[in-house]
Amino acid sequence: MHGSGTGSDGLPVVFSHNGIVIAQLTVNLPFAVQLVSTAFRRADRKLEYVAGLLGAGEARRFFTILLPLCRHSLAGALVLVWSRALGEFGATLMLVGVTRMKTETLPANIYLNVSANDLNGALASAFLLLAISAASLAVASRFTRVDKKRGRYE
Repeated sequence: MHGSGTGSDGLPVVFSHNGIVIAQLTVNLPFAVQLVSTAFRRADRKLEYVAGLLGAGEARRFFTILLPLCRHSLAGALVLVWSRALGEFGATLMLVGVTRMKTETLPANIYLNVSANDLNGALASAFLLLAISAASLAVASRFTRVDKKRGRYE
């Protein structure tokens, strides 16, 4: 029955994993769009222009020239946005709530452990988050390193 209040209508968001995904998308999508648009703007358009003169259509130019030129920047952007989402606490707390073993993320785990006066658990989670962040930064730096000779991103 429509409108019966059973909760079967729509996508469950509050107190569910779906809400975590929606909260992360809402907060991090603007950063992803900015990084991707910057990567595409920095690409050398001369190759794409020449391919167009040789008869390549827009889709072919995008997939065979522009996307390969931007692959490192796009991969770096993906890692950076994922890292930012990993540490996000506020949006998840406000939309989904923090329930142990149900909607618990690493930052939420730190919060719950501090609230329960389990400082060892909080420090362990914080160290894990720090290690993942450092590894993510190293991966992102690898993808977005600058080619010193050409002054462009690889």
